[in-house]
Amino acid sequence: MKTRSKVDRRIVEVELTEQGKALVASAPEVAQGMLVKGLETLSEDKLMRISDGLEELVGIFGAKEIAPRLILSPEVNLPSKKNK
Repeated sequence: MKTRSKVDRRIVEVELTEQGKALVASAPEVAQGMLVKGLETLSEDKLMRISDGLEELVGIFGAKEIAPRLILSPEVNLPSKKNK
């Protein structure tokens, strides 16, 4: 639903309709969100074991030089360039 701001008519405010809110509420959770939630509950020791295991797998696959991608996304997560 779109409405013009009463303060500044150049601004258009956008809000989900009730149908849109219901659709969002019923949508499956994004994989990255599920992963983050799960990892947040783990102890530092478990996280380190997972990290070590993943490093080992990356080495086995020979993927250390491949830039990471978001799950189900064509975008590549490249390291930022530092200004010197």
